[in-house]
Amino acid sequence: MKLLSIIHPWKWLLPVCFTLLFQTAFAQEFAHAGEYWDAILGEHNKVTTKSLDYISKSVHSENDRVIERKRLAVINQLDASLAIVSKLGPFKGNDRFRKEALAVLKEMKNVYTIEFKQAGELQRSSKSSYVALERYYKTQDRAEAKLERASKRFGNASRYFAKQNKIKLIEKNDTDDPIAKMGEVNRYTRKLYLIEFKVAKANAGFLDALKARKASLMERNRKKVLVASKEALGKLKGVKDFYGDKSYKKATEQLVRFRYTFAKKEYTELIKVTKNKKPSRKEVTRANAIIQELNQKAEQYTNQFNLAGRALRQKYTPKK
Repeated sequence: MKLLSIIHPWKWLLPVCFTLLFQTAFAQEFAHAGEYWDAILGEHNKVTTKSLDYISKSVHSENDRVIERKRLAVINQLDASLAIVSKLGPFKGNDRFRKEALAVLKEMKNVYTIEFKQAGELQRSSKSSYVALERYYKTQDRAEAKLERASKRFGNASRYFAKQNKIKLIEKNDTDDPIAKMGEVNRYTRKLYLIEFKVAKANAGFLDALKARKASLMERNRKKVLVASKEALGKLKGVKDFYGDKSYKKATEQLVRFRYTFAKKEYTELIKVTKNKKPSRKEVTRANAIIQELNQKAEQYTNQFNLAGRALRQKYTPKK
């Protein structure tokens, strides 16, 4: 029994000694600042790659399950990278770079575990109303803005460490940051989509009333289309081109102006025919011609609008 009591404490001491020796050996692996810098940068790059993969999939795919898997993949990578970076010691007594990297990774994890998850939940009901879509877009914008700030923070810390340790870097412009560029194009396209969406909802109200043959409701919604269209066209005047690309703004203006034009003239004709309990053959023929033209042009301008928006997003979002 005495022998066992003597041996037993060493069972606890041996792992402690081994851990201390391992940590010392691990720290000695980074004899050069470049190696230490590469180790931290490598983990950040792994997370960035997964992050870009998620954002790309959210743009190019409409499959909610696939997008959710990509979000969880980012979180898994963040957990792995946090574990690795947290085990690194300071480089020659300086722990600023490592601590900044940890702070950035933790901020990114918060964004992916909380805000992007919340955005995904809001997306399911985003098309139900203008307010719902606006709430969803604002959540996405906030999340992406935090990722951009985190990316810049890591970049600043990385450059500072490199400067302090005389590591030569190839400087890139802020516009070369893929996360920042994707965030910027997403905000731009969302802004334009939201402007048109308000007009589209009012227009849908008119079409529903037309199907129900309720003239008074048609008139109320026609006026809503006019008000929403005027407001939209006013807002569009203040929207600049996206780095010289005018396609999406132009497509938005065309769609809004088309709705405005029809609401001003053709919709009034349809209301008049609907009010008439016994319309003439000429009136019915004219109403059918208006509806046919409405369907054709609505499809044409809506397709142009959707294609222009998708093309602009995909131009700055690499497909994975």
